[in-house]
Amino acid sequence: MKRIAFFHLLLVLMFASSNYGFAGQVRPIHHIVLVQMKPDVSAQGQQKMLDDTLSMLSQIPGVQQISVGKKVREDRAQHIKNYQIAIHVQLEKEADLDVYGAHPLHNNFIAKHKDKFVSYQVVDFVELGNSSGER
Repeated sequence: MKRIAFFHLLLVLMFASSNYGFAGQVRPIHHIVLVQMKPDVSAQGQQKMLDDTLSMLSQIPGVQQISVGKKVREDRAQHIKNYQIAIHVQLEKEADLDVYGAHPLHNNFIAKHKDKFVSYQVVDFVELGNSSGER
């Protein structure tokens, strides 16, 4: 009985630490970038970056969806304060992160807009469930 429980736990941990679910389903990867803009970047400069995020990065293989927007609020202690723009990229699988990061469109986007950044933070995670109850 203990061996069965251990084997079950091992399987759960294996699937939770990869982007493959049960029955071999691939779980999406979420790539989130929080960008702190330089204070002297104009509204037009910010808008150009937002537009380029959608038009350039959405063409990279493996990208399923892109969302981009401006910070809504920071009035609670838990809110991250040092960013103005958030970019969310959903990728099909973990290997797509490598394709995305090395892709010429991604590199061109960075080269075109990096002079507008003070800094940026990145979070990558595998989806384990969503609001529709899929797991």
